[in-house]
Amino acid sequence: MKRFSQQFHTAAKRVTMTKAESRDLRERLTAYMEYHPLPEAMRTPQAKVATGALASEPFWVVRFNTMRTRALASVATLVVLIIVPFAAEQTVPGDVLYPVKVRFNEEIRSSLALTPYQQVEWETKRVERRLAEARLLATEGKLTEAVEAEVAAAVKSHTDAAQAGLAELRESDSEEAAIAELTFASALEVESEVLESETARHEAAGASTTATLAATIADARAAVASPAATEVSFERLLAQVEDETTHAAELLLSLREDISMQERADIDRRLADIDRKIALALESREIETVESVEVVTSTSTDETATTTVETIVAPVVDEATAKQYLREALQATQKLIRFMTDIDVKANVSVEELVPVTPTDDERKDTLELQLLQIERQTGAIASQEALSEKTVFGLAQVDELVEKVERALVVKEYATAESAAADALALLADMARVSAEVPATPSESATSTEAVVEEAEDPESPTEPEPPATSTNAVAEPDQPEESAEPEV
Repeated sequence: MKRFSQQFHTAAKRVTMTKAESRDLRERLTAYMEYHPLPEAMRTPQAKVATGALASEPFWVVRFNTMRTRALASVATLVVLIIVPFAAEQTVPGDVLYPVKVRFNEEIRSSLALTPYQQVEWETKRVERRLAEARLLATEGKLTEAVEAEVAAAVKSHTDAAQAGLAELRESDSEEAAIAELTFASALEVESEVLESETARHEAAGASTTATLAATIADARAAVASPAATEVSFERLLAQVEDETTHAAELLLSLREDISMQERADIDRRLADIDRKIALALESREIETVESVEVVTSTSTDETATTTVETIVAPVVDEATAKQYLREALQATQKLIRFMTDIDVKANVSVEELVPVTPTDDERKDTLELQLLQIERQTGAIASQEALSEKTVFGLAQVDELVEKVERALVVKEYATAESAAADALALLADMARVSAEVPATPSESATSTEAVVEEAEDPESPTEPEPPATSTNAVAEPDQPEESAEPEV
């Protein structure tokens, strides 16, 4: 019997209901309890909980769908960090999202500028952004005095920050500071050209102008050191010029299909001018001696006259001149890159206004020869006048001396001296032509008639009888003289 009881318990432990049997049994018990509830008298009363003894009020437990919550959070983050800042980049002063642009987007980019050079670059870019916004508002006629003053204050703040960055950079790397200062000066020159052009156009149309911003940029340019005063080595300057010219050439290659043939030709010409300046810099640096352009005067005296001969000595430049060539090439390249990349600049100024053409030696020679022909024609026109004053004669002599100076300068290929002398000669001829037009010629008919009368009177073979003295004297009297003065004295 004991053994049977143990076997029963052992077998009972192994016997279990399936899930379906358990569910069926639970449903049957629940249904029975619903139809046969416990009588009220047999129920045990529940103890009431005193709410005053609780440390806090009851709260609701809300269950969230984790996957849905994560999706909503991702969408919100995307909107806040990407879509809103991107939309803010297209705003201008007065828009709702403009504070996001200047206080969030730009400040984040400022924090990413780790070196002083990058900080100066970014502050320069911020100046360009503020001025572009102001020009857009001026074009739409929305640039009020208050908005312009706000933009001018922001521009001044950015330029001051750039100057502070330059001062900090000079302490650590003077050459890098010089390159940054050249870049900053080039950017300000471009902005000044654009603002002046736009201000003149708006004044002619009677629209709102950007005169206050132009004055702010002028003050910033005055505070920047002159490019010639920047101290930088030739090697560092040459490396920067090569980087910029390479970037400009690659940029032009990528834009060849998007710009006209005339624009391509203009840009190619400027790049060729820049290459010539680089070549001049390299040639100039190879010369070790330093001499200045001068005119050597030699005087020889003989028994009859003293002869003075002026000889023009061709210039010999040094490394300082070579650096100046490179500075000019660097600034011209940076302006050209800005012209190709900034639609706003391209729409307001021409490439000739921004980067004027540098004529070659052959072009300068041809221009000087044309000027010599012009001087010759004007000199002949003035010299052909009947009565020349002493000042005119003296001026023509000076013109002849200047022409000789031009010709001597052309022989030694000193085109700068020749251009200066030719300009002086043309200016002198213009003054003489103006004076000749203002002063009327002195009448000479009376003197001619007097000579004719005298000759007729002295000619013994003339068949004409001599006229009475009073009549012949009246014929030669000056127009402003009374007749009584022509009568002979008794």
